[in-house]
Amino acid sequence: ARGVEREQKLLDVRFRPDAGDGPSTQLVVSANKSPSELVMYNLEDGTRKDLAAPNGSAIQDVIYARKGALIVSAGASNGMVHVWDSYLGELLHTFGPECEVLGTPGHQKEVGQLALLEDSTFNGRCLLATHGCSATDRHILLWDLVQGRYLHSVNGGDASRQLNAMASIGMDVVVGLGRHVNREMARAEVWDTEASAMKFSVEMPGRNIDVVHGCTVGGTTLFLTGCETGTTHIFDMRNHSGSLIFSTEPSKTEAEATSASFSHCGRFMQTSSSSNLTLVYDLRYFKEPLHRLDHGKPAKTIDPDVDPGVVSVRANTVDKGDEGVNSAHWLHNSPCLLTGCGNGIVALWDTSLGVPCVWYKGPQNGGLHHRSVNGVAVSQDDCMFASCSDEQKVVLYGPSSMREERRLTNLQEIWPCQ
Repeated sequence: ARGVEREQKLLDVRFRPDAGDGPSTQLVVSANKSPSELVMYNLEDGTRKDLAAPNGSAIQDVIYARKGALIVSAGASNGMVHVWDSYLGELLHTFGPECEVLGTPGHQKEVGQLALLEDSTFNGRCLLATHGCSATDRHILLWDLVQGRYLHSVNGGDASRQLNAMASIGMDVVVGLGRHVNREMARAEVWDTEASAMKFSVEMPGRNIDVVHGCTVGGTTLFLTGCETGTTHIFDMRNHSGSLIFSTEPSKTEAEATSASFSHCGRFMQTSSSSNLTLVYDLRYFKEPLHRLDHGKPAKTIDPDVDPGVVSVRANTVDKGDEGVNSAHWLHNSPCLLTGCGNGIVALWDTSLGVPCVWYKGPQNGGLHHRSVNGVAVSQDDCMFASCSDEQKVVLYGPSSMREERRLTNLQEIWPCQ
């Protein structure tokens, strides 16, 4: 779970999807501990604002909603979901935590991923699904972001399986679960959020499903799952069933799936792992990967659970689980892929050629990041890119050629070393 580290690290960065075709004017950055666990940065005038909520917590997930008007953040340890005005930086709503005495709905402790429902602008609504991660909270909850109120529990809770990942597909959500205590199979479920009914479920070999993603390609709705064994499965949702149409082989190096997604054009799929390798597939030909994008040797790791006195402060040394490709995002208007890795490398790949357009080297070669890159982001117009890392650094890249780069000003004031 995020938030157990003793040093502050930047976990994710997002560009605001501003209305129109103009450049993004804001980004938001999240961290694993307070203070300054959530900061929004104005790219026009260089100002920044801390989004400080009561009972601050590590940020498990952060997204923009309502075409960039809202910022929604999920707490990793306090069971709270906060909704902010992205223009004023004001806190609008707080969801949770659950309190039986007061009858307050919400999650008990850790909130997992946030899923914004694609069709939620109908009748002026904006709906959000959240899921709990604790042993006693396996609920998927539905919220109205406009009215700031709880609607209902989608799944009623399932105490037999851990909820690991979630993504929206229209008004449905697909969730990835761990294996049952008595079975050697992981499981994915697709739920109708408004009817609070499970449409179908599929099982596959593996310990846990850590990544889920969905898209519609040529009128066909697909979703994919990435397992702890490094295996990726693609399912067809037609006829309200999950027909398996493709699966990759399990990793021979015990590498875990860290990211998996479809390109915006619907032609390609990428699956990344802790082995520092990204596989790109053409959805028309599933037999072999179209490209194997190699990011070099994974970073050296330490396991704080084994030696709690060790903190990963050396360059090119990361916590266990962060050594591979930690983040991957497709560009919106071309089949190019931006990746960030535990060895400090940030790369922009042309998936039609399988080669990097631009390659920013790791710490051993004078790169911009000297520690693990945990998040990368692409602006809505594809003209700016951003990356954030363990060293409390955000780097902004631009213009669209990505051949010029600069660091955000006053970074030490924004992210002071702890």
